[in-house]
Amino acid sequence: MPTKNEKFLAAAGHLGYLVGLPLIFPLVLYIWQRDQSRFVAEQAKQAAILHLTAIFVLLIGIGFSFATFGLGVAVVVP
Repeated sequence: MPTKNEKFLAAAGHLGYLVGLPLIFPLVLYIWQRDQSRFVAEQAKQAAILHLTAIFVLLIGIGFSFATFGLGVAVVVP
């Protein structure tokens, strides 16, 4: 059962996107906690994958928007 501190660190890894450190913070958290807490390390790894996927989708959406001369925004934004 994870402790309160482990739950806080796991949530912080996912919320790193809001602070402006979308991929860096979860990776640092993973490296820092991989030997100490398996729960935090797994959550940090999942957060890094989620943030990487979000960045990739954003870049694809921006490219699609440029390719359709701005009409792609109607598809990407919703």
